[in-house]
Amino acid sequence: MSNNLIIVAWTMVIFTGSANADQAARQKMAAEAPARGSAPRAAVSGESRSAASNIVNETIGQNFSVDAGKSARITAKADFSGAERASFGVYADPSANITKLRIAIWWGNAETSAYAVHAFITASGFFYTNTGAGQVAVGGPNLIVDVINEGDTPVTIQQLTVYAVVR
Repeated sequence: MSNNLIIVAWTMVIFTGSANADQAARQKMAAEAPARGSAPRAAVSGESRSAASNIVNETIGQNFSVDAGKSARITAKADFSGAERASFGVYADPSANITKLRIAIWWGNAETSAYAVHAFITASGFFYTNTGAGQVAVGGPNLIVDVINEGDTPVTIQQLTVYAVVR
């Protein structure tokens, strides 16, 4: 249950800017979201890393669909060496329901091809039905994410991001 509290708090900061934002502000933000894209699978848009602050901030997937009962695998470009925690944010169209998604977080080392699932983020605990976030411990320099749709209908994700502070 405490994990859900972390998810709600992080979601509120990222998507509304304040825990006290009213419903009209949330609806306005959702209405101004980018239009749904036409790409059938995850499109990696790159990473950014600030040398001064050692922050990893990567959009690991944009405008991709996951069919019912299927999954989409995404490999991050960023190097998470030295990070202790990573935060993930997922956003879909305001009319979408992503509560049947589960996100498997794999950490490993690309040089040895050794990866293991370290954590799951379940969208059923998100405050909103179309967006949410979760935080996990980092277990290696390389990241693979599986977005698993356990629902009966396809789900289109507009954006999946990861953020970490590297020490």
